[in-house]
Amino acid sequence: MNGSLQLLRSMKPETGSRRPLIASARDGWLPSFLARSTKKGVPYVMGLLYLIGVVPILLGMDLGDVATICLFPGAITKIFTDIYAMTVPGRFKKEWGESGGMSVGIYRFLLVLSSIASVILGVFYFISNDLKIAMIVVTAAIFIYGFLCSRFGHITIQAKEEYREN
Repeated sequence: MNGSLQLLRSMKPETGSRRPLIASARDGWLPSFLARSTKKGVPYVMGLLYLIGVVPILLGMDLGDVATICLFPGAITKIFTDIYAMTVPGRFKKEWGESGGMSVGIYRFLLVLSSIASVILGVFYFISNDLKIAMIVVTAAIFIYGFLCSRFGHITIQAKEEYREN
Protein backbone atom coordinates (compact mmCIF):
# COMPACT_ATOMS: atom_id res chain seq x y z
CA MET A 1 0.00 0.00 0.00
CA ASN A 2 2.89 2.36 0.75
CA GLY A 3 4.05 2.10 -2.88
CA SER A 4 0.57 2.96 -4.14
CA LEU A 5 0.43 6.09 -2.02
CA GLN A 6 3.85 7.15 -3.23
CA LEU A 7 2.74 6.58 -6.83
CA LEU A 8 -0.38 8.70 -6.35
CA ARG A 9 1.55 11.39 -4.49
CA SER A 10 4.15 11.58 -7.27
CA MET A 11 1.43 12.28 -9.85
CA LYS A 12 0.54 15.74 -8.52
CA PRO A 13 -0.21 18.46 -11.10
CA GLU A 14 3.27 20.00 -10.83
CA THR A 15 4.83 16.88 -12.30
CA GLY A 16 6.65 17.21 -15.60
CA SER A 17 5.01 14.12 -17.07
CA ARG A 18 1.95 16.10 -18.08
CA ARG A 19 3.79 18.33 -20.55
CA PRO A 20 4.65 15.60 -23.07
CA LEU A 21 1.07 14.33 -22.89
CA ILE A 22 -0.33 17.82 -23.46
CA ALA A 23 2.04 18.22 -26.43
CA SER A 24 0.89 14.83 -27.73
CA ALA A 25 -2.74 15.97 -27.51
CA ARG A 26 -1.90 19.17 -29.39
CA ASP A 27 -0.04 17.23 -32.08
CA GLY A 28 -2.96 14.83 -32.54
CA TRP A 29 -1.63 11.64 -30.93
CA LEU A 30 -4.15 11.89 -28.10
CA PRO A 31 -7.68 13.32 -28.05
CA SER A 32 -7.47 17.12 -28.26
CA PHE A 33 -9.64 17.70 -25.15
CA LEU A 34 -6.75 16.37 -23.01
CA ALA A 35 -4.77 19.53 -23.85
CA ARG A 36 -7.45 21.73 -22.23
CA SER A 37 -7.61 22.66 -18.56
CA THR A 38 -10.37 23.01 -15.99
CA LYS A 39 -11.47 26.45 -14.73
CA LYS A 40 -8.96 26.06 -11.89
CA GLY A 41 -6.12 25.40 -14.36
CA VAL A 42 -5.75 21.64 -13.87
CA PRO A 43 -5.04 19.96 -17.23
CA TYR A 44 -7.49 17.23 -18.22
CA VAL A 45 -4.48 15.07 -19.04
CA MET A 46 -3.96 14.71 -15.27
CA GLY A 47 -7.12 12.59 -15.18
CA LEU A 48 -5.48 10.26 -17.69
CA LEU A 49 -2.36 10.06 -15.55
CA TYR A 50 -4.37 9.26 -12.42
CA LEU A 51 -6.34 6.62 -14.31
CA ILE A 52 -3.15 5.02 -15.59
CA GLY A 53 -1.79 5.02 -12.03
CA VAL A 54 -4.91 3.87 -10.19
CA VAL A 55 -6.19 1.04 -12.41
CA PRO A 56 -3.22 -1.30 -11.79
CA ILE A 57 -3.48 -0.61 -8.06
CA LEU A 58 -7.20 -1.41 -8.02
CA LEU A 59 -6.53 -4.59 -9.99
CA GLY A 60 -3.98 -5.62 -7.35
CA MET A 61 -1.11 -5.75 -9.80
CA ASP A 62 2.48 -5.79 -8.58
CA LEU A 63 3.95 -2.33 -9.24
CA GLY A 64 7.21 -3.92 -10.41
CA ASP A 65 5.29 -5.79 -13.10
CA VAL A 66 3.45 -2.60 -14.05
CA ALA A 67 6.78 -0.79 -14.40
CA THR A 68 8.28 -3.46 -16.65
CA ILE A 69 5.10 -3.59 -18.74
CA CYS A 70 5.65 0.13 -19.36
CA LEU A 71 9.42 -0.13 -19.92
CA PHE A 72 9.29 -3.01 -22.42
CA PRO A 73 7.62 -1.00 -25.23
CA GLY A 74 10.17 1.76 -24.59
CA ALA A 75 13.04 -0.66 -25.16
CA ILE A 76 11.46 -1.88 -28.41
CA THR A 77 10.82 1.70 -29.55
CA LYS A 78 14.43 2.63 -28.74
CA ILE A 79 15.69 -0.04 -31.13
CA PHE A 80 13.54 1.35 -33.96
CA THR A 81 14.64 4.89 -33.10
CA ASP A 82 18.31 3.87 -33.23
CA ILE A 83 17.85 2.20 -36.61
CA TYR A 84 16.09 5.28 -37.98
CA ALA A 85 18.72 7.60 -36.44
CA MET A 86 21.42 5.80 -38.43
CA THR A 87 20.00 7.46 -41.56
CA VAL A 88 20.42 11.01 -40.21
CA PRO A 89 23.97 11.63 -41.55
CA GLY A 90 22.86 10.53 -45.03
CA ARG A 91 19.61 12.50 -45.05
CA PHE A 92 21.16 15.68 -43.68
CA LYS A 93 24.62 15.62 -45.28
CA LYS A 94 25.04 19.37 -45.40
CA GLU A 95 24.01 19.93 -41.78
CA TRP A 96 26.06 16.97 -40.60
CA GLY A 97 29.17 18.30 -42.35
CA GLU A 98 28.66 21.82 -41.00
CA SER A 99 28.17 20.64 -37.43
CA GLY A 100 31.83 19.65 -37.02
CA GLY A 101 30.71 16.90 -34.67
CA MET A 102 31.68 13.27 -34.46
CA SER A 103 32.41 11.03 -37.41
CA VAL A 104 29.61 9.04 -38.99
CA GLY A 105 31.35 5.79 -38.03
CA ILE A 106 31.53 6.65 -34.33
CA TYR A 107 27.93 7.91 -34.41
CA ARG A 108 26.66 4.68 -35.91
CA PHE A 109 28.83 2.57 -33.59
CA LEU A 110 27.25 4.31 -30.58
CA LEU A 111 23.79 3.69 -32.03
CA VAL A 112 24.61 -0.01 -32.42
CA LEU A 113 25.75 -0.11 -28.77
CA SER A 114 22.54 1.62 -27.75
CA SER A 115 20.48 -0.90 -29.71
CA ILE A 116 22.32 -3.82 -28.11
CA ALA A 117 21.64 -2.33 -24.67
CA SER A 118 17.96 -1.94 -25.56
CA VAL A 119 17.75 -5.56 -26.71
CA ILE A 120 19.33 -6.71 -23.43
CA LEU A 121 16.96 -4.55 -21.39
CA GLY A 122 13.95 -5.70 -23.41
CA VAL A 123 14.86 -9.35 -22.88
CA PHE A 124 15.42 -8.71 -19.17
CA TYR A 125 12.06 -6.92 -18.84
CA PHE A 126 10.32 -9.78 -20.64
CA ILE A 127 11.99 -12.56 -18.65
CA SER A 128 11.52 -10.85 -15.27
CA ASN A 129 7.81 -10.11 -15.71
CA ASP A 130 5.09 -12.55 -14.68
CA LEU A 131 2.53 -10.89 -16.97
CA LYS A 132 4.10 -11.64 -20.35
CA ILE A 133 0.77 -11.71 -22.20
CA ALA A 134 -0.14 -8.28 -20.80
CA MET A 135 3.28 -6.97 -21.82
CA ILE A 136 2.84 -8.22 -25.39
CA VAL A 137 -0.73 -6.88 -25.58
CA VAL A 138 0.29 -3.43 -24.27
CA THR A 139 3.25 -3.27 -26.67
CA ALA A 140 1.11 -4.33 -29.65
CA ALA A 141 -1.62 -1.87 -28.65
CA ILE A 142 0.89 0.99 -28.48
CA PHE A 143 2.29 0.22 -31.93
CA ILE A 144 -1.15 -0.32 -33.47
CA TYR A 145 -2.46 2.90 -31.93
CA GLY A 146 0.58 4.82 -33.22
CA PHE A 147 0.13 3.35 -36.70
CA LEU A 148 -3.59 4.17 -36.79
CA CYS A 149 -3.00 7.73 -35.54
CA SER A 150 -0.27 8.40 -38.08
CA ARG A 151 -2.23 6.79 -40.90
CA PHE A 152 -5.76 8.06 -40.24
CA GLY A 153 -5.40 10.80 -37.64
CA HIS A 154 -4.54 14.43 -37.96
CA ILE A 155 -0.96 14.47 -36.75
CA THR A 156 0.79 17.83 -37.07
CA ILE A 157 4.40 17.61 -36.03
CA GLN A 158 6.72 20.37 -37.17
CA ALA A 159 9.67 17.98 -37.67
CA LYS A 160 7.53 15.73 -39.87
CA GLU A 161 6.89 18.67 -42.23
CA GLU A 162 10.58 19.60 -42.26
CA TYR A 163 11.58 16.07 -43.32
CA ARG A 164 9.30 16.28 -46.32
CA GLU A 165 10.99 19.48 -47.50
CA ASN A 166 14.46 17.88 -47.64
